[in-house]
Amino acid sequence: MPTISNTTDKVLQLRDGRVLAYAEYGDPAGKPVFYFHGLPGSRLQRHPDDSIATELGAHIVTIDRPGFGLSDFQPGRKLVDWPGDVAQLAYALNIDQFAAIGLSGGGPYLLACAYNMPERITSATVISGMGPLDWPGSMEGMTPSMRLGIGIVRRVPWELVRLAFEPTARMVHLNPTAAKKLVPNSAPKADREAFARPEIQAIDRKDLIEAFRNGARAVYWEIVLLTTPWGFRLEDIHKKIHLWHGDEDTTVPPNLARYVARTLPDCEPRFYPGEGHTLMYNYWREILTVALS
Repeated sequence: MPTISNTTDKVLQLRDGRVLAYAEYGDPAGKPVFYFHGLPGSRLQRHPDDSIATELGAHIVTIDRPGFGLSDFQPGRKLVDWPGDVAQLAYALNIDQFAAIGLSGGGPYLLACAYNMPERITSATVISGMGPLDWPGSMEGMTPSMRLGIGIVRRVPWELVRLAFEPTARMVHLNPTAAKKLVPNSAPKADREAFARPEIQAIDRKDLIEAFRNGARAVYWEIVLLTTPWGFRLEDIHKKIHLWHGDEDTTVPPNLARYVARTLPDCEPRFYPGEGHTLMYNYWREILTVALS
């Protein structure tokens, strides 16, 4: 079966003049799967074993959201603007329908597409996905640093939020070979073990460099978007959502995922004991199989 190669730096000029970047992996003749990266992240974020997508006949399209990687920043953008970008890319690639997957901070973008364009999506999947933070108890189970960060974002002007992330962007630019996501000792064992794997470290490093290619502006704007009202209600999404989540996730705690699962009109949740935020790395084959079915 043929594989896609040298397709990690593709760009599309959108109708408003912005550039949207994307990458392709897997089987070029396979079923299209649009993958929405986490936060921080980029089009380079994926499972390290590309052969899984090839074997299952999946044509994976990963997309830099505005301001990440090679995609232009979009001032004042909203979460509900994303489906328009996705629709333009699908049209350019001559893709009428596609499966869609959102990981972590990309989960809300998947839900925005399921709300806005359900007829285009053959299956909708959220992996370790963030949920709305406007209900009591939404942050229970999060690490103290996560709760503190969200609290700060909610209380200060968004321009000031940038100050918290610029040092990370500078560090990545100054020493890209040392770039890596910080995994605290308090993280679940599954997450610490995942990020200790060399093949995951290699992809994570390249992904982080791309995420901060343009500085921290895209990261802090996304945090603002995800911690304020999204522009749609979970109750108004009538596309079936497949939800995968680890029971020991401390980045997006399972109680938040359970709230999403019970609020969505049509959701098939799967919760895994012993798994953390890196659930995807252990269950990618199963996730992709369900997404393609």
